[in-house]
Amino acid sequence: MKKLIFLILVVVGVVGYFHYTSAQDKAQRKNFVKAYDENGQMVLNTQNKDLIKYMSDDFGDKAGYVGGNNKSAKLPSGSKLSYTYELSQTHPNASMKVKVYSNTGYITADNKGSKVFLVNKLPNVTWKMSEKEMSIYNNPTRYK
Repeated sequence: MKKLIFLILVVVGVVGYFHYTSAQDKAQRKNFVKAYDENGQMVLNTQNKDLIKYMSDDFGDKAGYVGGNNKSAKLPSGSKLSYTYELSQTHPNASMKVKVYSNTGYITADNKGSKVFLVNKLPNVTWKMSEKEMSIYNNPTRYK
């Protein structure tokens, strides 16, 4: 009987341990900012909380304002993609892809597959970057 109780405790302990570490790993993997250059090569992969919060707030606020007020701009022809940012957060449960075009100074929040809380379908929105945004989003390697 003691062996059976011991075996049950070991199994419960092992299952609990793997469940706990799996949940921790999953949460850590979901909070990130990644940046890819025009060739799709990853140039930034960070879990820096301050950077995630800044970019998430900035992109989210701009995309929400532009989309909510029907002020989405048209991406100029000849715009050259310089970087694609992928943002993901666990709390709140949100993800977004943002494309930066260096030669025209525009950003597009590419919301295909994006999720903000329980909203799965968000419109794509485009806006002209400020000079500050240009200096930040056209140089992701400085955040390594």
